[in-house]
Amino acid sequence: MTPKKPSDDFAVLRELLSKEPKKEHFAEIWQLFRQWKSPDARAVGLHYALGHLEHWPSELRYASLTQCWPGFPHGKPEPFSRLVRRININISDLADEELRTLAQEPEFTEITHLQLYKVNFPPKALAHIAGSSTLQALVDLDISSCDLGDDGLIAFLQALTRSNMTVLGLTKSNITSRGVNALANATNLVNLKELDLFDNEIGQEGVLALARSPYLKSLTYLDLHECQINDKGCIALANSPNMANLVQLDLWSNHITGKGAQALANSPYMTNLTHLNLSYNQVDKKGAQALASSEYIKQLQYLSLTGNDIGPEGCVALANSPNLSQLTDLHLDGNHIRDIGVTAIANSPFLQGLFSLHLRKAEMREDSLIDLVKSPYVKGLIDLDLGNNELTYVDMEVLAQAESWKELRVLNFYFNNLQDEGLIALSQAKGFPNLYRLELSHNIITEEGIKVFAKDADFPALTELDLNFNQIHAEGAKALANSPKLKGLRLLNLWGAGIGLKGAKSLAKSPHITKLEQFGLWNNDLGDSAIFEIAKSPNFRNLVTLHLGKNAIGDEGVKALANSPNLKGLIYLDLEQCPITHEGFCALGLSPYLSFPLRRQFLGKLTQEQLLEALITRGQKVPPKTNASALVGRLLLLQGK
Repeated sequence: MTPKKPSDDFAVLRELLSKEPKKEHFAEIWQLFRQWKSPDARAVGLHYALGHLEHWPSELRYASLTQCWPGFPHGKPEPFSRLVRRININISDLADEELRTLAQEPEFTEITHLQLYKVNFPPKALAHIAGSSTLQALVDLDISSCDLGDDGLIAFLQALTRSNMTVLGLTKSNITSRGVNALANATNLVNLKELDLFDNEIGQEGVLALARSPYLKSLTYLDLHECQINDKGCIALANSPNMANLVQLDLWSNHITGKGAQALANSPYMTNLTHLNLSYNQVDKKGAQALASSEYIKQLQYLSLTGNDIGPEGCVALANSPNLSQLTDLHLDGNHIRDIGVTAIANSPFLQGLFSLHLRKAEMREDSLIDLVKSPYVKGLIDLDLGNNELTYVDMEVLAQAESWKELRVLNFYFNNLQDEGLIALSQAKGFPNLYRLELSHNIITEEGIKVFAKDADFPALTELDLNFNQIHAEGAKALANSPKLKGLRLLNLWGAGIGLKGAKSLAKSPHITKLEQFGLWNNDLGDSAIFEIAKSPNFRNLVTLHLGKNAIGDEGVKALANSPNLKGLIYLDLEQCPITHEGFCALGLSPYLSFPLRRQFLGKLTQEQLLEALITRGQKVPPKTNASALVGRLLLLQGK
């Protein structure tokens, strides 16, 4: 093969930069720079790329810290890390000094977004980020599941000297009302537009502080789900003029009743709301009726009342409300709206704009499904969820006759009672030319139904098929593998389907299913022999996500995965509840093909003693008292050894 010339790299770069801005295209640009051999030519290419990437949204220019800085905290970042605007810190443990090093790195002066997810660090060390003279462009900080605590948040706010922060994510950060009080009084957050406090027990005192804050008037997005808020807190938000700019309000999984929903409906400060999520509260029919008749909330595009108790009467009120004429997404799962409610939706001229309709556990029956299928109004659906409704083959025969849902993309029948007869009936449908996702988990389907589906189903756009927890077995897997009608699949989930070695081998050798990006084989009686088949199959060279948990996969199996060039694109590899020892995890961590984040993840499963042993057996000298994070960093540099 003729060696690639530097000019070829420039040609590839120009082609990539001419493409539509997308995450995957940026990943290709990143990979090109990573492989670029000539430092001088790469420097010219970097200058060229930076100019052309200026118009790309910052969130698309994404890389992990270990991609930007493979030996962190040692050495320096890659010279082309200046391409990046959004960094995900994918390291499980960070010392105070390591966060300081990150905050002071001059290559990161243009970083606008920083994400820390499940990172252990001294909480007060986040002050290094807040007070950094280098990270002045940082406007979006997402600290999720990091156990920051009130003291860490207060230290961050006290160190913050600039007022350009627009997005602050504090999901599962162990924040209480004390931390939120400090946040509400932070003068430097006057330009904050998005605040996420999901799963922090801020309670009524915390939400009252937010409602009273004169510094949070710019908020357009507020996420307070699972924050232990009751009607008192909801009423405080509704009555606050400081919340007048809110466009999206998320209050799901709290303790809000119909009274709280009525307060929102009667608030002159909620006129800008387009997204309202009150899922998993205790909103009753009166709350739904208040929202339906509100003088102020008339611009909703998204409304979720999933897991409440609005009943048929609440649903009828919503369906008959001209306030909801702009609605595109309506989620009413688990509200027991019954046939009366479903028929009201089907007959509503105000819901003609619906794209997404979720009616899981609605207690609907055949008659209302007929009304929905024949509705002159609900014709533009893209996403329909009818899960957990005890639907049978009779209902599938009705659905198969649908002619007005030609735009439908997603169809969800999770946890029904379709059985083979239902799947066979659905296989005869001709009215879903754009359907790309079909969810059939938990439907008592066997290999017999799968054989007919694989032969007869006519869904030309199908790319995602979910058959979890059905009795597919090896023969069903073989039927799927041999079906030319499934050649477009990008996602195939077969969790708990009992396909075994023979089924895995059929899929690995399939002449049709060759483009999978996501593959779920959790709990399928797979051993090392099945993994050998998967590892050596070129069918799986596009995989990004692979679920293999709860199988009898040992060290030999994972070594095959580690040494497979077909799996170099993996971002997520699930091996939970598999009998793997430190030897297997070490093999994954030193893989010549797996990504840095995955390798670091698996090395993180080793004890300090095991890390030290792995280095010593590879001829490495290790200074005494070297911490586990540094040992992992040393091992990452030994890729393939």
